Amino acid sequence: MSIHRAADSPQRPTEHHPVSVLNEQGRISPLEWNMVSGGPPHALAFTSTVAMRPAGGERVVSASGTGASKAVARAAAAAALLTELDAR
Repeated sequence: MSIHRAADSPQRPTEHHPVSVLNEQGRISPLEWNMVSGGPPHALAFTSTVAMRPAGGERVVSASGTGASKAVARAAAAAALLTELDAR
């Protein structure tokens, strides 16, 4: 039996999970998550949005991600927020 990763997973096997990285960073405030789903019952798509206020920042930063499961959508949103924070 072999295990295959989802093609739309935003995580590479050698990297830390994006949600874990966000939670472990000391520069962030509590994360606010929102999840919505849509589409036909046999092909739901999930969209997760994460928002936070960086330490010392006055502006809320947010990012969204979409996937075929809640976990994939949440990881995509976390990865997008990390990219946004690293670009600053």
